[in-house]
Parts: sequence; structure tokens; C-alpha cells
Amino acid sequence: MILLADSGSTKTEWRLISGNGSVSVFKTIGLNPFFVTADEAGKIIDRKFLKIDKSVVQKVFFYGAGCTDEKQCEVINSAIRSNFKNAVIDVQSDLLGAARALFGEEKGIAAILGTGSNSGVYDGKTIVENVLSLGYILGDEGSGSFLGKKFITALLRNELPVTIRKQFYKEYDLNKEQILNAVYREPFPNRWMAQFSVFIKKKSSDAFIKNMVEKSFKAFFENQVSVYKECSDFPIGFVGSVASNFSEELKKIAAEYNFEISRMLNSPVEALVSFHLKQK
Repeated sequence: MILLADSGSTKTEWRLISGNGSVSVFKTIGLNPFFVTADEAGKIIDRKFLKIDKSVVQKVFFYGAGCTDEKQCEVINSAIRSNFKNAVIDVQSDLLGAARALFGEEKGIAAILGTGSNSGVYDGKTIVENVLSLGYILGDEGSGSFLGKKFITALLRNELPVTIRKQFYKEYDLNKEQILNAVYREPFPNRWMAQFSVFIKKKSSDAFIKNMVEKSFKAFFENQVSVYKECSDFPIGFVGSVASNFSEELKKIAAEYNFEISRMLNSPVEALVSFHLKQK
């Protein structure tokens, strides 16, 4: 059996692939090593796969947000190892997972726009160039958390159109104190801010919101795509809920930077299943 996972900052999609090719689906919260410890991640995995005979799992492929270096990968590796003691474990970044899902063994620029954002140049085997995303405080341009942050800032500074501000407060039943508490005192503020990308999409025909979204995607291309040398020679593909939900807006901005998006996936996990089945 093969166990495969694609983990963002919000959720983890798991696929258990049996010897006959049948696939079972599981979900947990996101297991980003910057936000969970090895012990916490291990317990989450244990609870989710409690009814599975873990001894028969031979390989585990985990692609995760935050798995950026050996230290962070070891957090996840340790959590998986504590549950699947007989398995060969391979922990990689979610960016490599996105690249393999989008391009297989062909080259291209892989981009992620979900709760967070990231990008990298893929040579068909590995990521050869990568601009640091820097997370939701310093970077994550174009992501759900970035859009949410821009929206909340405009909301609290009374910069939003009055009708949209009223609709937001009616739909979410929040006040200024609750918003600031969620951002500065509660865990996972990036996830909390990213949730508002759904509301932003619903209001994207409004001129103010449209401009905010376009500026966010321009910031992504400026800071995380255009910096790659000879980047226009590569096809570009996107994975993630924000890329999928704002596909038309994203295509428009991509064209302004002379890119045509070759492929777009809401989630890379099914393409990753196909990729690894071909490697058997």
C-alpha cells in the first residue's frame, strides 16, 4: 500500500492506494511544521488512520506547506514514522508536489495560490529556483490570507464601499474587537483571514474589490514569478483554491505579464496519485 498526502496550511488531502489500484480518501487539518509539533501531527495522523492496518503501508509520500528544509521535514517525518513504522517515508515541499502534479516530468513554473502562495522553476525532476514566499506576515502575495488581510484592512479603515461593508458584517456577525482578536491572539490567523476569499469572490464585480484582487495578483507576479531568469520561456501552471476560484482574474493578470497559464488545478492530489502510480 502507498499513502500519499498533499498538505496546505488549512487542510491535508490523503490518498491510500491499495495494491489493486483502489484509492481511499481521507482528510485532516493542515500539517504545516511551522504551526504543529511532531507530537501534535503524530496524534492527528493516528486518530485519522485508527482503523487502518498501518503495518501494511509500504511507502508514504508527503508534500507539505512549510516543508522547506531538513529540520522542518523531520518534524513531519517523525510524525509519520511514529504511525507507519514499516514504511519508507519521503517528505517534500508542497511546491514540488504542485510541480509534479502540473508538469509530470516536463519543465515549467509551478505556482501555488491557496491559503498561502509559492512558486518555483521545475526542471522535470526538482525545483531548481525558488523565491522565498516568506509566509503570511512578510509575503504570500496573491494568496487567500493576503487577499483576506487586504480586505480586513480596508474594512476596518472604512475604505470599502458602504454596501459591501454592511453585507460583510451581516454575513459574518463580527465586530472590530473580534476581528483584531482573531488576527493577533487566536491561533492560525492566516487560515482565518483566508476564509474571506470566498466573500471577496462573490463581490469581485465591484470596482474596489476588482482592483484589490488585481493588485494582489500583480504583487504575486512581480515578487514571485517575474524574478526568474528567462521565465517567459517556461509554461506556468497553478494549483490551489484561490487560483481555481479566481481563474479569470488570474488569467487576465498573467497575460499582462506575457504568460499563458497552461494548467490549473484546485488540488494537486489526484494528479500526484497518477504520477506515483506511473513510478511504480
